[in-house]
Amino acid sequence: MLLFCAAGFILRVAYSLYVGDAVLYPDEKRFLTSAGNFLEGNGLLWKDKHAHDMPMTPLFIALVLKLSGGSVLAVRIAFAAVSAVTIFIIARFTTLLTQNPAAGVYGAAVATFYPFFIYYSSLI
Repeated sequence: MLLFCAAGFILRVAYSLYVGDAVLYPDEKRFLTSAGNFLEGNGLLWKDKHAHDMPMTPLFIALVLKLSGGSVLAVRIAFAAVSAVTIFIIARFTTLLTQNPAAGVYGAAVATFYPFFIYYSSLI
């Protein structure tokens, strides 16, 4: 399982490096702005209004931005790490549900190489 997690992390980081620091989508800008406002002591604000959705995402982003000195790429890599942990969770749950270790390996393989998971893990 750890081999799949490592391979998944490498694939996700490689794609994150390809994307780089570019902010591609409005949601990314919203989360980054909300995290930045939080770091400035203004709470989770977006366009001068309090955000009323998913507070853990901007808080996680704020933590990574604080630790990395404001690097958007570091945020993408942090999400790649979360996604790699998800591979292990998928494999473990699949094994527990099916009582078949081979199914867990198959689940890990699918989660590792599924293109949308790789793409989605690079999004903020």
